[in-house]
Amino acid sequence: MRPSLNFPFVVEAAPGGLFETGHLWFLVCLLGFSLVLLPGLRLLDRAHGQGPAAVLFLVAGFLAAADRRIGQAFRRRRRAAIVLAGLGFLASGAVYAAASANGDPFTGMEPLAVAFRLLKTLDGLLWMVAILGLAGSRRARPRTPTAPARRVGAYLNEAVLPFYVLHETVVVAVAYAVLSWPVAPGVQYLVISLAALAGTLALYDLGVRRTPVTRALFGLKPHSA
Repeated sequence: MRPSLNFPFVVEAAPGGLFETGHLWFLVCLLGFSLVLLPGLRLLDRAHGQGPAAVLFLVAGFLAAADRRIGQAFRRRRRAAIVLAGLGFLASGAVYAAASANGDPFTGMEPLAVAFRLLKTLDGLLWMVAILGLAGSRRARPRTPTAPARRVGAYLNEAVLPFYVLHETVVVAVAYAVLSWPVAPGVQYLVISLAALAGTLALYDLGVRRTPVTRALFGLKPHSA
């Protein structure tokens, strides 16, 4: 399988044939980056002795999770980060619209396209600070969750990756049928959203989480004995 110019979005599977990674390009990138950076991350893990609580933006996220001082700084700056992230979101949208007139803002090398990607990256970092800062401020005031809340939280936490992998297929299948209905677009949107949500959860629960083989294929840990 030879990479094309659009890797990892599209790769050449055979002469004259293309394989589209679709929404799974995200996992292809994570796997590749993680394999390349794994030795360094393991060294950082041993140095801090805490393990990666959350790996966001890979190395930067690993460091942020491994050092408690960074988390404390996130909590102190969370309100400023929210404001700046919101402004950055609006600004990156405006630059994206301007850059779209001359090509693809995500791949072009024009000044506006490059500026959009830099601004988008900075805005993503600001949202990371804001979200982790808010989450950390809530953890600083812990409340003991009820048993049902713990069970629901554990179920949803485990479902995140399989749900991401499965959801687009279900959305497309549902939309293929619903978009032919002679109803208002808002009704179609509501039906597609609710039906795809229910269908994806059912597919995960019945087809993934209950057997060891499918759990392993979707990256889930084995059921505890």
